[in-house]
Amino acid sequence: MQSIAEQIAEIAETRSGGLDPMHEAIDADKLAELASAMEVHGWVGAPVVSHGEQALTGSHRMRAAREVGDVSVPRVDVSELCEAYGLDWDGVLGEHGDDWYWAAAALRDLLPREVVIYLGYDVNGVA
Repeated sequence: MQSIAEQIAEIAETRSGGLDPMHEAIDADKLAELASAMEVHGWVGAPVVSHGEQALTGSHRMRAAREVGDVSVPRVDVSELCEAYGLDWDGVLGEHGDDWYWAAAALRDLLPREVVIYLGYDVNGVA
């Protein structure tokens, strides 16, 4: 049986730039720590979950990558993530009035807990 990291890696892609963080980096210390780590190791952490060019997770990691520059960002499209775990993103989105923010927040309760933890899936810092 594959680990969560292996399952997510199968549907993730990596490219530079093009994503907008969900919100500003709230924790300056966390941002500085991530930026320092990325200067040495490149991207740190799980892939960012995205809806088009909007990042739904990883706001601090996204900001740190921008500060460092030239850091490729792994991402997984929320539709593919949902499909991999038997969910219908369009259905979840429709249930929330096509508001991707609240639909993304609902995924915390719909995705398997291990996936939520691995992805660091939170919206505006609420896990």
